[in-house]
Amino acid sequence: AGILQDSSWDITLTARWELYNGGADSSQVAINKLMLEQLKAQFVDLKRETRNTYISLRDQFYLNQSTLQKFADSIDLAYKNYQQQQREANRGLVSDLDALRVLEDYLEIRRTAQAQKLEMQVAWAQLQSMVGTIP
Repeated sequence: AGILQDSSWDITLTARWELYNGGADSSQVAINKLMLEQLKAQFVDLKRETRNTYISLRDQFYLNQSTLQKFADSIDLAYKNYQQQQREANRGLVSDLDALRVLEDYLEIRRTAQAQKLEMQVAWAQLQSMVGTIP
């Protein structure tokens, strides 16, 4: 065909361009915007939840701390009561059963105080882990 009739080489060139791809591009942009808004909302929710958890743990720790201080006073008083009951039981003023009941009360208060102390330590460890330190 004309001037290239005697040539022994051949070239094929294919070019493609889209005149309008706006529908796919704009929908992808809209999907990305919606995903970004969803991720932002999840971040805000997680931030709020973390803050509320921290405040709750902090308040629980301080409550346990004040309760533990009150338990220390009640342990001292219960022990003094037990000693008094022992002296009175030795003098024969009260029965040994009454002295044992007072001892049981004293031990129950101590046991409860130890459980409260453990709760306080757990709350402290959780607070420390929230702020990123090793308790």
